[in-house]
Amino acid sequence: MTAVAQPSFGRRASQAAGAVVLFGGLFALAALTGLLIAVGNGNPAMAFAVPVGVGALYGVWKLPLRYSAMGVLFLMFVADYLPEGAYSNYWTSPFNILGQFLFLNLSALSGIGALRFPGLDLMVIALLALSGIRRALGIRIDVRAPGARLLNGVLMVELLAVVGLDVWGTLTGGNFNESLWQLRQLLLLPMMTFMFMAAIPGRTKDLKLIAKVMVAGAVIKSFCGMYFHFMVVRPQGLVVEFTTSHSDTLLFVPLLGMQIAFFFFTRRIRAAWRTALLWMPIVVYGMILNDRRLAYVSLGGCFFCLMLMVDARHTARRKVLKAFILLSPLIAVYTGAGWNSNNPVFGGAQLIKSLIKGDQAQSGADYRDIENFDVLYTWSEASPMPAGFGHTFLEPVKLPDISFAMPTYQYHPHNTILWMWTIGGVFGFFALFAPMVACVFLAARAFRRATDPVDQTACMTCIFMVIAHANQCFGDMGTRTYFGSMGMAVAMAVASKLAVRLGAWPAPTASKGAQYEALPPITALGPTDETIRLPPGAGVR
Repeated sequence: MTAVAQPSFGRRASQAAGAVVLFGGLFALAALTGLLIAVGNGNPAMAFAVPVGVGALYGVWKLPLRYSAMGVLFLMFVADYLPEGAYSNYWTSPFNILGQFLFLNLSALSGIGALRFPGLDLMVIALLALSGIRRALGIRIDVRAPGARLLNGVLMVELLAVVGLDVWGTLTGGNFNESLWQLRQLLLLPMMTFMFMAAIPGRTKDLKLIAKVMVAGAVIKSFCGMYFHFMVVRPQGLVVEFTTSHSDTLLFVPLLGMQIAFFFFTRRIRAAWRTALLWMPIVVYGMILNDRRLAYVSLGGCFFCLMLMVDARHTARRKVLKAFILLSPLIAVYTGAGWNSNNPVFGGAQLIKSLIKGDQAQSGADYRDIENFDVLYTWSEASPMPAGFGHTFLEPVKLPDISFAMPTYQYHPHNTILWMWTIGGVFGFFALFAPMVACVFLAARAFRRATDPVDQTACMTCIFMVIAHANQCFGDMGTRTYFGSMGMAVAMAVASKLAVRLGAWPAPTASKGAQYEALPPITALGPTDETIRLPPGAGVR
């Protein structure tokens, strides 16, 4: 009798414990929902935050990390980039609340002063921690593939340089609070890269997934820019510098460069054109409406790089170069005829003129030229030691007053290439920008080994991202944008994985106890057509 009753009592106890957990969880969710509604000033939409958040956390825990990482990338692309005044602050898109969560400190949303970091930072660190937890517990949801240790070492050097320059700048009288804004993206770059390296194995289907995420984000952002232009700007007669944001250049340019490169490498050119025509005109028009000169400069740089990288015997390359040579006299005549014309037909000529002469500021000189001179002067006046983060640039030539829009403008000059020379000195500068060099190096080596059009295009797209980011750093605070740090992180992760998978860089020795499966042979591009096999431990687990 006792033996029979004991299991029954155990079942009842288990059911009671389950009921307590269930009702306790429901009570906690209800309490948290009420708190969020109170924090949101009675906004009922906040009631959906809890179930949506719980569902998202469950999905992140169950899904492979690559899907979660691509989700974060997609959300960043479509959200209003509020740090740069998305849509010139004249329009609030449906993705504005997402931009507040991703890019503004959570303390501004929650009222909790300790949460002095954006949601995007939290998501990156959480995914990085999730990868570590899965490795520690032996959970094999994610496909593991080795990357180049060269990049790991370079990223650690960059991280140490950021921390060291911040400490040095604070000790030499720098403003610590402002230094955090100067270095935030540089500090996050290694974390983002390690997160994507853990999430992206570097297979062909992973590369296609990244391309689809970029296309979807660019199309949505372009449609938002079109709506803003035709439904807000034109009816109200507004004058705006851009439609979406400055940093969307770092989405539009690498994506368009990727498609142009794919045209060169694929043998299914008609199918490629049919697919590209579904989205490419939309993104091109979105980039035109965004009206950023750096976008055209970067796209030109990507095309020039492609011409240098593609084999000289390539048929498409020869045809393009011949067409450019034949059209060059017409381009010169067109530019000369439209140099002083305001006719929309000569918009291209006006673009070339603005690139050469710049925009005229209040005093008649270009604002950026004056600012660059001031930054160079600050660099020349500095001691041989680096200035460190937290300092301002000097103004021997007074700039037009922009303090009403940006009170801390002296901490954040537009040309962050020159500014990092001042902050880091010779060694600090090279440490801060070494990851970009490593990315190009690995991508270029992998490109020479690649034979598949998707791999070739991916290698070139990694280089295109570096070109776009470097131009953004030179012209428009590139070291302060999430688009730059996140885009570079994806590019470096892909270049690292492709370099090892294609045999362009030695694979690291497999850790003790790790089980790897050998990848299929990779055919090298060369006259001997030799077969290259990865060394032991260089496969996918």
